Amino acid sequence: MPKDHEGLTPQQRRFVEEYLTDLNATQAAIRAGYSKKSANEQGSRLLANASVARALSNRVKPLLEKYNITRERIVRELLYIGLSDIGEICEWGRDENGQLFVNVKDSAGLRNEIRRMIRSIKHVRKRGKVEEDTLTIELHPKVQALELLGRYLGLLEPGKAEENDGDSPLNKLVESIEALRDQRERPN
Repeated sequence: MPKDHEGLTPQQRRFVEEYLTDLNATQAAIRAGYSKKSANEQGSRLLANASVARALSNRVKPLLEKYNITRERIVRELLYIGLSDIGEICEWGRDENGQLFVNVKDSAGLRNEIRRMIRSIKHVRKRGKVEEDTLTIELHPKVQALELLGRYLGLLEPGKAEENDGDSPLNKLVESIEALRDQRERPN
């Protein structure tokens, strides 16, 4: 079968294009025309293929550069989410009459890293005899961010979390947490 300038067959080229749509190797293999029965194995095999890996890298690298996406930036964003504190966005409690209250802080006063922890905001106003406002603020999932960080830093592998040398992933994480804490404590 003829290969293109990157050493890919037409079916491999199609796999590359399809894989970049959702990063699902099995589904990309199916959409590229590989058998559904062997799509899981084909997807893994294709990702391990040097020409396919190079073609994927060639397609992704310009995007990473264009949008300044680096490992450090991704880790920082995961730290913002994983260490988020809802108290940075709102406060709640009981007033002097014992009534429950929730006060949402003005978005103009929120620092960028605090706004990044917000996944969505929904405001609904119901008009009728009694006007009612509902505000829903959804944060990005902390546990998912912490799991990704833990896996990236090797903290979720047995025996890895106990490392204590200065360059260990755990120490780097602690340093990042302390730097974030310092940023939060500084006035805007």
